Amino acid sequence: MDMGVHLPGINFFVSTADPEKEPSPVTSNPILSILVAEYPVDKVACYVSDDGGALHSFQAMAEAASFATLWVPAILPEA
Repeated sequence: MDMGVHLPGINFFVSTADPEKEPSPVTSNPILSILVAEYPVDKVACYVSDDGGALHSFQAMAEAASFATLWVPAILPEA
């Protein structure tokens, strides 16, 4: 029996406002950590709130997402 069936869903909220006060890694590193959590993928949601609406923050998160497609599968244990 799959133990993940009994786990609750988890929502993560990551917020950022000003890329000059909060450099991109301050926002992208927690998101990458969420992606590699040993938890059923269908039970995890990550929401990013950029209160400043900075283009730089958007571009940094797009880069983090691109990086994650290569990095996450490389470090997760095989199923």
